[in-house]
Amino acid sequence: MTTRWLTRPAAALILTVQTLPALATPVGDLATATIAFESHISWKAVDPEWTKHRQTWVSGTLSARLPQALGKQVVLLEQALGWKAVEDQWKDLRADWATQTEAATSTEEVATSLLILDENTKWDAVSKVWKSKRDAWIATVKKAGGLF
Repeated sequence: MTTRWLTRPAAALILTVQTLPALATPVGDLATATIAFESHISWKAVDPEWTKHRQTWVSGTLSARLPQALGKQVVLLEQALGWKAVEDQWKDLRADWATQTEAATSTEEVATSLLILDENTKWDAVSKVWKSKRDAWIATVKKAGGLF
């Protein structure tokens, strides 16, 4: 186990997170990418209760070994987002997206769900740095999900 200090630019908070080393597998790469995405979401964009559950969520995400387990973690992240953090059309897409994401049986399905969530997250819900990191992140997600 390692200890990492994660900072949230929007809130200038520093959290200690106990993490398990992610496996060098497509699921492990997607887990790391999921946490990278979450780390750029503003504290203002998430439910205030997220701060109490985040460390457990990070550990659960890094320990996911199957696509379905990681899909459930992605849905937990989405549930922490407020409606103001997502595009208006998300209200119509969300139920089917959540059902498909929780039932994911492949890294391709999880990667696709993660990319859809990113596409529907508003720019003002993420850090300014995310714009410069997003293209590389998308490439990582696509590679881990076998999407290209």
